[in-house]
Amino acid sequence: MLRAHLQNFHGYIEYHQKLSKKHNPQHQIVTPDHRTFLMWLVMLWTHHYSSLATAITGGITVKPPYYDMPAKQILMGRNREHNRRYPLHSDFSKEQVTVSAIAFKNTCLDVDSIFDLPGCGPSVMSLWTEARNRGLAPSEASAALETWATHFNKDLVIPDGNARPDESIIRQKDRRLTWRLTGDAMRPWDTEVDGKLWQVRLNDYPEEPMYGLLIDGAKIDDFHEWPQNTWDRGEPGQENPAAHKRITTIPGARIAKPGRLLDRYKNGDCEAVWRELVSLGPDVTESAYRQAAEQVAAETMNRARHNVEQIVQRLKAMRYKFLEGRIDGMSPCRAKDLERISSGELKGLKIPVALNAFFRDVGDVSLVGCHRRLSPNPDVIEVCPDPLEAVAVLWGFGFDEWLAAEVEDREPYVWEIGADAQGKMDMLEKAEPSGFYGVELPNPAADAVLLGEAGERTFVEHLRWSFRWGGFPGWEKENRRPEKELAILREGLLPL
Repeated sequence: MLRAHLQNFHGYIEYHQKLSKKHNPQHQIVTPDHRTFLMWLVMLWTHHYSSLATAITGGITVKPPYYDMPAKQILMGRNREHNRRYPLHSDFSKEQVTVSAIAFKNTCLDVDSIFDLPGCGPSVMSLWTEARNRGLAPSEASAALETWATHFNKDLVIPDGNARPDESIIRQKDRRLTWRLTGDAMRPWDTEVDGKLWQVRLNDYPEEPMYGLLIDGAKIDDFHEWPQNTWDRGEPGQENPAAHKRITTIPGARIAKPGRLLDRYKNGDCEAVWRELVSLGPDVTESAYRQAAEQVAAETMNRARHNVEQIVQRLKAMRYKFLEGRIDGMSPCRAKDLERISSGELKGLKIPVALNAFFRDVGDVSLVGCHRRLSPNPDVIEVCPDPLEAVAVLWGFGFDEWLAAEVEDREPYVWEIGADAQGKMDMLEKAEPSGFYGVELPNPAADAVLLGEAGERTFVEHLRWSFRWGGFPGWEKENRRPEKELAILREGLLPL
């Protein structure tokens, strides 16, 4: 079945390469300022993307659809998460966006507009933004997109059903193994064999073979077909939690070697480590994981403190005016607030490891304030830059009552840790915040989804997203941004 999908993929690419040569794609007839420029880019993109979609989801010549549903779901979820990082670029006008809708008509793809998130490969905006971030001019960026549209890995061999794979992988695929779901979209499955950590990596299919086998981090081989008869990872076609928009608790999830988590985090595997910790849910408090989780959280929040310090220093250099009566950027948490957190935990109001580490290692943070470009007055320009804010004060009615109540009478308590985007605009207009970001307690997990956060991000994901935008993530939604100031703020920030 995979062989048929790859044959289709190669066929589509070869067809479009011949078509491109015939029409000389290097001759750009649409200039970047033309109203049809974005539509032209989308048309180029659909040539290659349609072939990726055929290889991953199947097409009219491939029936039944590709049967490896767990891999397909995780791969498409991973692609969408990648594309989510690239909103509409400021290079494109509203008119160009409107005209581009024509290119999506009758395409039979999984997207209908430039704002949708493709699941079978990179989006137009991700390709364009990455090219522009490399310093390419608009004309050079469009040429780079053309190159992508007509490229495929010529060295990728279509698996022959009659051929035997390499001996190195045959010996491993013949062993009967039960695999665990890790919650990591890059390495979705692992197991322990003879005291060694085995992992299956999900490659950049169809540009690469579907899978890669690693043993104790060393690559053994790549392969196309999952050995259904010997490697048990659950029923094929069963919905896979790792493909969801947000990786949360996965019942029964386990981490094979928790002692390696901190080293992996320091070596750059940051997002995967946190996904694995979150997938444990309340089991993260078990003795096997607690120390590793606290070590990773401490390292994460040390980096967060560095990032906030850099941002605050740069904002002051820009003559940014922090909101009067609030925190002047950041400050250590008040002792009485930390004491309330501790007393709450002792009485059962468990707090996620990430938030506990943040308030103890970073402190209170509020970037709410005014600046003519970064955070303009709402009376002048209606923009919600959503500056980062997280404070330890246990706001909200009912906290003391919750602590005093009998265990059986306690309802979930929402800890409001900062105003939401609209609430911050209210504050700039000298009004009480109308909305907040919060977490539901008790929650003895590694991290928690922020209530009121439109992207359903966890607290650590929210920090990561905020730092990606220099502490002002609301600018992601705007077409016209203070690019110069945002670039200064996010330069050199540490990854979380």
